[in-house]
Amino acid sequence: MALKLREERYTLHQRELILDKVIQNTPMLVLLIDARQRVIFANRETERFFGRTPLAGQTLETLLQDHNDAVKALFQAEQDGLYLLPGQHDENDTYHLVQGRFRLHNQPHRLILARQITRELARQEAAAWKKVIRVISHELNNSLAPISSMSHSGRKLLGDSADPRLLRVFRAIDERCASLNQFIQGYATFAKLPSPRCQDVPWPPFIEGLHKQYPFKLDGALPARSGWFDPAQLERVLVNLLKMPMKVVAIMRRSPCPSSSTRRSPRSACAIAAPA
Repeated sequence: MALKLREERYTLHQRELILDKVIQNTPMLVLLIDARQRVIFANRETERFFGRTPLAGQTLETLLQDHNDAVKALFQAEQDGLYLLPGQHDENDTYHLVQGRFRLHNQPHRLILARQITRELARQEAAAWKKVIRVISHELNNSLAPISSMSHSGRKLLGDSADPRLLRVFRAIDERCASLNQFIQGYATFAKLPSPRCQDVPWPPFIEGLHKQYPFKLDGALPARSGWFDPAQLERVLVNLLKMPMKVVAIMRRSPCPSSSTRRSPRSACAIAAPA
């Protein structure tokens, strides 16, 4: 009997260690407080959030006294739900709050679980916009095709001896249809883009490959540190940026060789400015 109890105690201890390992390394805020609002347990993520360690033994009021009203509302809320907290760069972070009330050692306790879901919501919002863009582009294409066809047929029926004003009207319709179709196709292409596959990319070969497609002058030295991005998607963006000024230059009869500059960015290894 004693051996069996010892084995069960050992097994229970191992399970507690596993559970503690999982809770300590979860990206969720985990906070357990008693009836006197005193912290009984807090994982590492919660300690990082409050910038203190350890939190056990401190009161919730003490932890919240240096924080804004949004943080206080999150930890003092009575209902589960979504809460917005001020984040970096004037953007809000969304937290999903889940609570539970338990009795431990015959004393009431409150468990607070808060998970940041800002990135998840951003991904879902982007997916929703892509779906909307695909639907709108499909419906507009269905309307543009017959308009363009009727305009072309009408111009053919008029013949060369028709009133020049009517020819200008049909020509304007064709041009606007073509312009709108190009605009729609641009958004449709964006909606079909897959998720970026970021990787370490050395700047010299990447810029050299871009230069072979569209000549430009490089203003400044390339960063020694590799960039972290999807080379195919970034190349597509930069090619479009290089094409736009070339069209303007061709119209205004300026130099056909735009310049491009690189600069350090505080949030990334480097940034390439749009050609001037």
